[in-house]
Amino acid sequence: MKWSIWGMCLVLIGCSASVQARNPEIVPAPLGTCNGTSWSGLVLGRTTARDIKKQFKTGRSDFLMSQELSQPKEAPQKIFALFADKHDDSPLSALLLRYSGSGPNLAELSKALGTSLRNYYQTGRLEDWKLVTFPGRGIVAFELNEGGRNTVPLLMVCPPAAAAAVCRELQSSVQPVIERRDPHANDPRVMLFGSAFVRADLKGLELSNGERQTVERTMIDTTAGGTMRYVVGASGSYETNVRGDFKPDQGGSLEVTSTISGLGPYGLVTGTGSSRKSLPAAKDLAAMYSGINSTNYTVALYEALEQAASSFHTAMMASGPPPLPVIRAEQWQRLMDDLRERSRTFALSIPPSSSDPISREAPTAEAAPVKPFRPAVSALSPAAPAPASRPSPVQSLFTFANGAQTVGVLISFDGSLYTVSTPKGMRRFRAAGIRSIQAMTPTAAANRQ
Repeated sequence: MKWSIWGMCLVLIGCSASVQARNPEIVPAPLGTCNGTSWSGLVLGRTTARDIKKQFKTGRSDFLMSQELSQPKEAPQKIFALFADKHDDSPLSALLLRYSGSGPNLAELSKALGTSLRNYYQTGRLEDWKLVTFPGRGIVAFELNEGGRNTVPLLMVCPPAAAAAVCRELQSSVQPVIERRDPHANDPRVMLFGSAFVRADLKGLELSNGERQTVERTMIDTTAGGTMRYVVGASGSYETNVRGDFKPDQGGSLEVTSTISGLGPYGLVTGTGSSRKSLPAAKDLAAMYSGINSTNYTVALYEALEQAASSFHTAMMASGPPPLPVIRAEQWQRLMDDLRERSRTFALSIPPSSSDPISREAPTAEAAPVKPFRPAVSALSPAAPAPASRPSPVQSLFTFANGAQTVGVLISFDGSLYTVSTPKGMRRFRAAGIRSIQAMTPTAAANRQ
C-alpha cells in the first residue's frame, strides 16, 4: 500500500514537471531582434491565443481580449498579448510592454535595430511626452520627459503599417506643451439637490409620517458648510435609509445610512454617513421604542446625517480638475486603442518570414487544427508581396470559391467569419467560402471599385 501511494506521488510529480516544461515563463528576447512581424517567438497575425497558452504560462490580463505572459517577479516589464477577439483561434494583433522602471534606452534600441527613430507629437499636450517609432519594425514607444529625465512607461509591438497609420494623425514637428487653465476656478462649489427622502425597513419599531417629515425637513435645510442647497427640481439627492429590529424582551439594533450625491463644478460629488446603535430590552418601557423618542434611535439618525454632511463638504472642497497624470493616461489609452484597432486589420496582412519560428517549423498533426484559416488566406503565404511593395495594405481583394470577388477592408476574423467593410457597407463572409485574400495598393483597389 505504501509503495502504491509513493508511486502515485511520483506520477503526480512527473505530470506536474511535464506541464511546467511545456509551459515555461517567457524569456523575452532583446527588443533589437524585433523584425516588424515577430518578437520572442510570437508572430503577429499567425500566433493564436491557443498557441500562446500551449507554449507559455499565462495569467489574467489588465486589458480586454488579451493574456499576460508570466515572467519572473524581478522582470522589469509586464508583457501582454493583444488579440482581435476572445476566441482561442484569434490571431495575435499586437504586444504591449508596461515597464516598472525607466524602460528601454531608445537611442541604444535604434542602434540595435539598425534604423533611425522618429518622433511624433500630439497637439494639446499638458506634459512633455511623445511617441517614438522605428520605421519598418512596428515598435511604438511612449516616452515621457519629467524634470529632464526620459522614461518609457509603455511600448507596443504591432504591424508597421498600423504604427504608420496612427502616426500620420500626429505631428512630426515638436508641439508646445500648453499650460492647463481651470475653467471652473472661480465657480462656486455648490451642489443643488431637489430630493430628500427617508426609507424605513423596521420590525418592532415605527417611524411615523410626522417623524419622517421632521427628518426630511432637517435634510432639506442642510447646507454642509455652504456646499449644497435645496432647489425644487434640481438633480442632486439626499437619501437616508433606516433599518432596525426590536423585541421588547430581547432588545434590538438600529442602523442608519445617509448618502448625499450631486454635481459640482468638476463632476459628481458624494458624501456618506452611517451609525449603528443597540436598543436594550425594556419590556415595561416598550412604548419608548415605538417611535423616534428613543435616545439611541434619535442619536443614530442624526449621527448619520451629520457624518454625511461633513463627508460631502470635504469631498466638494477637495474636488478639482483631474491630475495631469490622469489626463496623460487617458490620452495614451486613446492612442493604444487606436493602435490596437488598426493592428487587428493589418496583422492578417503580414506575410510570413523565414526567420519566424512558425514559418521554420513543419506543421504537426496537433498544430494543424489550431489555425484552420491559414490555407484560405493567400496574403499569409510566401507568395504574398512583401510589406515594402504595398505601402497601404488596408484594401484587400477577397476571391470566393465561386470566382466572385469583393474589395474591402478586413476588420476582424473570429476563426470562422471575416468581417469586412465594403463600399456597400459592413459584410460578413465565411472562411470556408473564401479562396484567397490579396492585399492591394490604393490605386489597384480604386480601379476595381
